[in-house]
Amino acid sequence: MQFSRRKRRKGIFRTLRFSARLRRNAEAVHSKGNRVVLFPNGGDFFPPLFQAFRSAVISICAEFYIIKNDDTGNAFAEALIDAAHRGVDVSLIYDYIGCIDTPSSYFKRLEDGGVRCLPFNRPAFKRLHWLDIRDHRKVVVIDGKTAFLGSLNVGDEYAGYGESPERWRDVGICINGPAVGELRNLFRRTWEKESGRSTPDRPDHESSPGDEGDADVMIVNGTPHHTRSVIRSAFRLAMAGASESIRIIT
Repeated sequence: MQFSRRKRRKGIFRTLRFSARLRRNAEAVHSKGNRVVLFPNGGDFFPPLFQAFRSAVISICAEFYIIKNDDTGNAFAEALIDAAHRGVDVSLIYDYIGCIDTPSSYFKRLEDGGVRCLPFNRPAFKRLHWLDIRDHRKVVVIDGKTAFLGSLNVGDEYAGYGESPERWRDVGICINGPAVGELRNLFRRTWEKESGRSTPDRPDHESSPGDEGDADVMIVNGTPHHTRSVIRSAFRLAMAGASESIRIIT
């Protein structure tokens, strides 16, 4: 017995019905008018990120799972400290377990330099299941208008240095436009939930990002506190709606 699937028409992702289903099942926030730039490798990602740090004038909100105390990590720290010295509000969320090998002196240097640092879910060892509740985001929002995100942590193996077998090949993107506002809101909600206080940056001084391009972007907020995987739902819907091809990079 042979089964065949009817080929879906092209452009299904742009239909209102599909967009509504994705927003409903994946709790996605949709926006139009964005400009998106792809960085295929870590070597493409970090130079413009550090340049954006140097250009920041209001705020930097950074959130990473792993931050290494190596050349890339030190360049990251120095760029944040330099921004803080210029009067930029700089806030950093790092995962406690993801950065377990990073010395506390690294984060003390950041705090002494004016960077507000917040560890995500410091474990209470009486409740070991908390060890599974981790923050795997890799997101930076600058001045509320530009966002860098993707699968790259902060470390030499992610930055594409050398030919070590430990080197990782990950991708990143830069977004300008209305979608950045939702990423900024997600950072602030995480900060408030983890610290119990409002975010320290100055949102009133940031203007809402306007249209920058013609890209539609959906932001899926996959936190470890969700009772179901909205990211998995987004993957399944996207694959179910494919009409020509599915490419998976993992």
